[in-house]
Amino acid sequence: MVKGMGHRHQLELTLLLFCAGITLCILGSVTGARPAGAQDWRDQEKEAFSSASRQIIVEANINEMADALFLVDTGSSSVIIPESLADEAWVDYDKKETVTVVVGTGDTIQGYYGIAESIEVQGVTVEDVQVIVVADSDFAFFHYDGILGMSFLKKVNIGIDNENNVVVLEEL
Repeated sequence: MVKGMGHRHQLELTLLLFCAGITLCILGSVTGARPAGAQDWRDQEKEAFSSASRQIIVEANINEMADALFLVDTGSSSVIIPESLADEAWVDYDKKETVTVVVGTGDTIQGYYGIAESIEVQGVTVEDVQVIVVADSDFAFFHYDGILGMSFLKKVNIGIDNENNVVVLEEL
């Protein structure tokens, strides 16, 4: 159970996170019990984030070639990166076929499908990750280098500890 919270508040927190589209690796019930053999998420390696901005930003490495800061976004179906980062990391993408990306403001931008051979976050590596590569100018207003969407996140277990401002990732 979350320290200082009653059962009802913890359940409300879990439901609020679920409704916000966050997929959590829940290793226990509301009472705090863990399934037999499950490792406590607090024992895993953790990636710190700042709660001041209400955004979760983590460090990642693409194709063992480029380090970058990514916004964790469960509402994004794919990892999205600017062309300069894709080129630096040697991400394979095809400019022949465009894809339309709808951003949070409702605006649309054009991008290209590609595949990152690997994306590593916090020691957890996922291979053959679909990415969408967009023009650098479409990324200019962001305070991070890429968006870590579901094409990566669906291949890992993720836990979010808001009290300690950490994200916990675990290989599936």
